[in-house]
Amino acid sequence: MPKIPKEKHLKKISKLLLHYQKKRQEADNVVRKIMSNCQLSFPQATFPWFPKYDDDVKAGESEPPRHRVGEKFLKGPIPLDWLSFAAKLPGKSLAVGLTAWFLAGVTKRANVRLSPSLLRSFGVSRKAGYRAVAKLENAGLVSVERRRGKCAEVKLLRAKPET
Repeated sequence: MPKIPKEKHLKKISKLLLHYQKKRQEADNVVRKIMSNCQLSFPQATFPWFPKYDDDVKAGESEPPRHRVGEKFLKGPIPLDWLSFAAKLPGKSLAVGLTAWFLAGVTKRANVRLSPSLLRSFGVSRKAGYRAVAKLENAGLVSVERRRGKCAEVKLLRAKPET
């Protein structure tokens, strides 16, 4: 029966893995720069370990771009009716709505708290965020629970079909 490594060994192993993962990413970036300078295409079949990014997709391939490892992304599906209603609203309503959908994907909950710092990362100021949440609420796309001194808690709702 093999020995189970002690906790101190596990910490060392995890540090080593992290170190080599960073070195691998640096090496991938160097190879990518060299190849782009030499205008070479990278044969994915020859080197399957090398990650495939937008630059590597040849014209004519219809594969949509994917997020990179460790990169944040918007989880879907998001109902198209919801998006089209939010897009028709004025101001930063769509940006605030997408922020709420992003948080819902991360937390796996329909109720999310929209913090000013998160809204700022999506290019929305605090006051514009308040106005946009009110517009989304009036359109029936979200319900909002407000508490003094706290972030607004937003619940994503189903969009009502257009008549």
